[in-house]
Amino acid sequence: DWMPWSEKYRPQTLQDIIITDDLYTKIYSWVEKWIFGRPQKKGLILYGPPGTGKSSTAYCIAKSFGIPVIEMNGSSQRNSDKMKEVAGNAANTRDIFSDYSATDNKPDKIILIDEADNIDAGRSGTDSGGIRELASIIRSTTCPIILTMNDFYEFRRKNGADAVISGSDAIEFKQYSRRNDVNSKNFRLKLLKRVREILAKEGKSLGPEILNEIFERDGTDIRAILNDIEAAASTVSATMSGDRDEPSNIFRSLESILIDRDPAKSLSVLTDTDFTFDQLLLWIDENLVDVAENPVDLASSYENIAIADLYNGFVIKKQHFAFQRYAQEIAALTGSTLENSAKHFLKFQFPAYLSRMSAVRDSREARKSAHLKLARFNHSSTGIISAYEWFFRLLAQYSGQEFSSLASRLLLSEAEARILGGK
Repeated sequence: DWMPWSEKYRPQTLQDIIITDDLYTKIYSWVEKWIFGRPQKKGLILYGPPGTGKSSTAYCIAKSFGIPVIEMNGSSQRNSDKMKEVAGNAANTRDIFSDYSATDNKPDKIILIDEADNIDAGRSGTDSGGIRELASIIRSTTCPIILTMNDFYEFRRKNGADAVISGSDAIEFKQYSRRNDVNSKNFRLKLLKRVREILAKEGKSLGPEILNEIFERDGTDIRAILNDIEAAASTVSATMSGDRDEPSNIFRSLESILIDRDPAKSLSVLTDTDFTFDQLLLWIDENLVDVAENPVDLASSYENIAIADLYNGFVIKKQHFAFQRYAQEIAALTGSTLENSAKHFLKFQFPAYLSRMSAVRDSREARKSAHLKLARFNHSSTGIISAYEWFFRLLAQYSGQEFSSLASRLLLSEAEARILGGK
């Protein structure tokens, strides 16, 4: 069934959220306090423009704990009685089906108050008394409470809001006013990487000019960005289908660049392909050594690739997409420097770097997730779990049944269990 990209590629883990490293550190710091016990500030306020990932962050935090979300959104009545009935009961009772022992004080749910800034605090409002009751719930809660807001400063003016704010950590999902700001560059880099991954999975391609225009227009509204990119990709694909006899193929692209050795044709391939320029550089780098027969030619070609890669890096570093054109023109000369190239049939190889990086990334994510689950289970930090990882390897080696029982109790995935067991 069709699903919009903004929903289809909704983040599943905290690492999937497109936020700056600084923002991620602040959020994870609050999460870790709940792993160790009861933090002083039991609430977390996430505020900023719509579409920046606030609600998705709440659900990803819940997934990192392996617990459900109890949500009260803007369509719900949120007066004092309703707040006490839904959020209050959830905040101070444990799920009888929880897999925690009776002595375990770890949370078994997360309460999400979505669009909390829209709660009507007036005496005659539909949500009368809701904010004061929410403050009381935050003070006594035994589980994390996350509030999302579009207008934090409007919320501060409401009766009872001070008590809610004093009991919560507040983190802003903000627009970046300066393009050269470190956080702005960090956000743009993560966004570009994620968008390229989505386009690759969908078999679509968009030029840097189109992407840059969408990024500039939509700012940090990731939902709007994905919607616009989906629409643009569909339009471009429909237009291109009439201009091309068949879609570009990576092998034909490599043949044009490395075998045909025509700079003009190579440049056309590099600028009009279904693959990103980064991907093509890796494919060229992987297969160049098999094409070149002369070491001098090989050295010259690799020098072109190195310079092209340098200019390609400037696209993100300098936030100037004109550098990509320079990179493409330099890379187009790669084949022309090969005076003697292989005449026999070549089977182009998939870039080993991409295979290694994919395996390393999956392994790292599985280890992080396993450590987080063990830290929660043992009332300790992820750092301590990491220091004693050798114990779990020995357990898997000498007592496989006990290790399997532990993995089942912790709801470890196959990859997490394999990493923890040292396999």
